[in-house]
Amino acid sequence: MKSFFLNVLDWTIQAYILLIVLRVFLSWGFLPIRYWRWLIRLTEPVLAPVRRLLGRSAVATAIDFSPAIVVLLLVFLRRWLRSWLGG
Repeated sequence: MKSFFLNVLDWTIQAYILLIVLRVFLSWGFLPIRYWRWLIRLTEPVLAPVRRLLGRSAVATAIDFSPAIVVLLLVFLRRWLRSWLGG
């Protein structure tokens, strides 16, 4: 049971990382926003709090670092869960 739970959690974290990376690439203007609005709705609840924590000066820059920070946190969470649950 623990292995099944770990696999599902691992897959979910990997899928969410992929969605964030996809959002970053699409935000560079490959497609009009109307085609990937669903992706914004899935990722923004996690990215917005990180942007708030970064503060106003970080938001005013041309580069949004919140996706990179969230991906790093998810990678660390994934590794921690794997070691904690014995995966």
